[in-house]
Amino acid sequence: MAKLITSDHWVDVRQGLVEREIFSDRAVYELELQKIFGRAWNFMCHESQITKPGDYFMNAIGEEQVIVVRGRDEAINVLLNSCPHRGNSVCRAEQGNTRSFFCSYHGWNFALDGRLIAVPGSDKYYGDQLDFDEWGLTRVPRVESYGGFVFACLDNDAPSLHDFLGWVGRLGIDQIAGKGEMVIVDGIQKNRIHCNWKLAVDNLFDWYHPKVSHQSAIQAGVLTEEALFPMDQMVLLGEYGHAIGGPGLSPARLASPKRNTASWLPKAGPAADIGGPTLRPGRHSVRPVSGHVGTRTSFLTCGLRRTAVSFACGCRRVRSRLKSGGSPWLRNQ
Repeated sequence: MAKLITSDHWVDVRQGLVEREIFSDRAVYELELQKIFGRAWNFMCHESQITKPGDYFMNAIGEEQVIVVRGRDEAINVLLNSCPHRGNSVCRAEQGNTRSFFCSYHGWNFALDGRLIAVPGSDKYYGDQLDFDEWGLTRVPRVESYGGFVFACLDNDAPSLHDFLGWVGRLGIDQIAGKGEMVIVDGIQKNRIHCNWKLAVDNLFDWYHPKVSHQSAIQAGVLTEEALFPMDQMVLLGEYGHAIGGPGLSPARLASPKRNTASWLPKAGPAADIGGPTLRPGRHSVRPVSGHVGTRTSFLTCGLRRTAVSFACGCRRVRSRLKSGGSPWLRNQ
């Protein structure tokens, strides 16, 4: 009998605790494959990696290996790397250029858009009854790009990539794409992390560990103690789990006549249009919620101004991880 999974069982919001089972329970993992990876927009590659027809790059959506390939019509296709005949892989290299995809088991041949174009002995073995239109490679139904970054989604009912990324997700990409024309260096480099994916994601927004785990960078002079001070960091939260971590807003910066954070956000693409958040005097509030022992998580709400392009964010949350008690500045607001 399948285990009943409820948020109350796994998460104690009041005490800020989660059960360790969420990182190892198979039922949770299967649900995540279905509800998250099966419905979200998954990053595939950068357009500079597949500039010519036949250029391809291997990636995955959940546990499904997929091929991202530039078609002869210049369209980008994302295909399941599995022959519909017996499930054999039709592509074995991580990246490259090809005229078509070939199954090394029975020789079925597929076009760059996934269509079945040749089957050895189709007349003798199948009596010319094989419908080629029904036996192509499975295509991921939705493929879109933003800022040169290619995403794919298995769910036809999911929001558009633009809406899925939201202002925070788009801003994160703009910070990279806005630096100028980008070309990804050829070659494959992988790091295998033997842990649940949620641990790796949470680590990105944990500013408590850098001064310990990355102490060698401080000793080498690459980073400073001040740059990694946990109480000077913040995380911008957006819809669908998107977030950006980076330097926080110090009391000195808030006291500056130039409170518009557009001064420290990259001015590129949509990011330049939105102008960045404006912190308004008297509109800051701190709503502490209990967290782990010795740590408190506070939610700093700031109003964001409307712009000429009608980019209305309303109030967004900026999360800061603070030591117990928070900073004197926050406590006094």
